[in-house]
Amino acid sequence: MCGIVAIYGDGASRWPPRLDTMLDRLSHRGPDDQGTYVDSNIALGQKRLSIIDVAGGRQPIFSEDRRRCVICNGEIYNHLALRDELPQHCFRTKSDTEVILHLFEEGGEESVSRLDSSIKEVCKANLRKSLISLLSAVVRSTVQLS
Repeated sequence: MCGIVAIYGDGASRWPPRLDTMLDRLSHRGPDDQGTYVDSNIALGQKRLSIIDVAGGRQPIFSEDRRRCVICNGEIYNHLALRDELPQHCFRTKSDTEVILHLFEEGGEESVSRLDSSIKEVCKANLRKSLISLLSAVVRSTVQLS
């Protein structure tokens, strides 16, 4: 069980204190690790319960050129088979999450259909400055901060 938080919009880079508050409220969801990514229009955070690649699977995970990153909550059951289909990529972890990123780079949003998973992930594409959500199920939630 992990937890993901996000702030999207102009000036998101001013929100790290709020991001930290949101992550603190999710500490029960991921006691092993936490990671963040912040740029001008998005702030992402993740609390991690480490199961696969406990030592090396810290998130966010970046593409080789650092133009994309992924934060994931869930498991990709067929990650080993998909990894074998992506020999052109340099995998830096043994994490199932990294497969999402490289699969997305090769196949775009349609690649999500290839995942045998229980995930909700957000992939940030810096190249186009857009937020791309790849969802195995549509999930909408609102976090209110006081």
